[in-house]
Amino acid sequence: MEVNSISFFAFLGLSSVIYRYTKKDNAAIMLIAVCNILFYLSGGRMYIPVLLFVVGASYLAAIHVEKCKESDKKPHMGIVIILLLSLLLFFKYYNFAAGIINSVFSLIGVKLSVSKHSLVWPLGISFFTFTAIGYVIDVYLNTTKANRDFVKHIAFVGFFPTISSGPIMRFNDFDAQLKMPRSFDYEQVCAGMTRMLWGFVKKLVIADNIGKIVDSIYSSYSDMPAPFLIFAALLYTMQIYADFSGYSEIAVGAAQVMGIKVKENFMRPFLAQNYSDFWARWHISLTTWFKDYVFIPLSFNFRQLGLFSLFIIYPISGIWHGAGWSYIIWGVLNGLFLVFAKKTAKKRRKLAKSNPFYKNRTVKHIIQSAIVYVLFTVTLIFFRLTDITAALSVFAGMFKGWTSIMNIPYVISTLKSIGIGTVSGLLLVFNMALLLVVELKEEKGKTHISEIIRNMKPAGRISVYYGLLILIILFGNMARSSYIYNAF
Repeated sequence: MEVNSISFFAFLGLSSVIYRYTKKDNAAIMLIAVCNILFYLSGGRMYIPVLLFVVGASYLAAIHVEKCKESDKKPHMGIVIILLLSLLLFFKYYNFAAGIINSVFSLIGVKLSVSKHSLVWPLGISFFTFTAIGYVIDVYLNTTKANRDFVKHIAFVGFFPTISSGPIMRFNDFDAQLKMPRSFDYEQVCAGMTRMLWGFVKKLVIADNIGKIVDSIYSSYSDMPAPFLIFAALLYTMQIYADFSGYSEIAVGAAQVMGIKVKENFMRPFLAQNYSDFWARWHISLTTWFKDYVFIPLSFNFRQLGLFSLFIIYPISGIWHGAGWSYIIWGVLNGLFLVFAKKTAKKRRKLAKSNPFYKNRTVKHIIQSAIVYVLFTVTLIFFRLTDITAALSVFAGMFKGWTSIMNIPYVISTLKSIGIGTVSGLLLVFNMALLLVVELKEEKGKTHISEIIRNMKPAGRISVYYGLLILIILFGNMARSSYIYNAF
């Protein structure tokens, strides 16, 4: 989806009005299904069969699994998961697997090679595949009844506000809302539009402007001194957060405009006090998906694995994000940090009592949140620089060139070369401050900024609306601007 597409708003507005005024459930479901197909066609016509295959296979598989005898369910379920994963594995991992096989052949002296192909991943394939798999597993676990309405299944798996980059939905939540009475709700529509507006600010103004700086530094990382490499790493963490959470804001807001509630995907992760809390706040729909369908089954059936059941979901998450060793390293590091946090929690709490900095609650929270931010930043270097050699070079470069910060003319010229002048520098500081103030406000009130804005007096509310719109017009990246997670 192009974030600057006027047609998207026209599409959303028309479908929302029709959906809200459609009294019959079947007609409303048909509308969503048609909108899903039209939206997906606009993103790439050649891959519509991929979406329809996953929809059709999961629809039939759930009915089959529900009818199976208990003794047959587990082996049949294994076949179903492999079937549903087949296209995802092919599109995302064929070339990666071919590279490994060719390396093995070369190592053992076999004169064979598996040819690679230029494959473009279908839009949102990871998200709608996991949505479909989660649904079939829920049927297998008897927490959901198999849906016999194929049109409703298209509406669920391909729900257009979330298909590109999530959040990953659950069938029971979606189905229950389709059965609710529909009518035009001005307050709900305004709240959804407010949320979308903030999402576009996050993406177009904050993430994209940070991204320009990060790209400039990493494009010539071998020539950059340590302070700038560290600066780029810290900024990228904020970029990917503003980018992905910005999309989630738009997806949740778009669904809200239609009258459908989608679960939160981010809950102010960089205000977390420890790594466990961080992962309870970051990409929540994917984290809970792995928890429910990987961690709980492993920990229940293989108790001897202990914390390994928790650790393993992060390398798997890394593989889900992309076909490459760098993504696996990203997952391994996150898993190790989380397991370490779990294992040392009691000892760290005892040590904290004797830490003079922790006597002040505010200082304690700042230090703990900073540690979490830095640890996650370390992992994201492998996420951003998918070439492991390049990532290791950046780490090595972080220990070189520290004396350069003493050369003021050099620092100023380097800042200009990466796109930080007076205006852009002030914009960067303003964006970071804006995001921090909003997150702190949300954390304090335990509510979303859209609700805070909606509860303002008319003059204040209108001022905020115009202020955010002006930010987008003046400083937003209005050219083609894809979301980072569209690549996954």
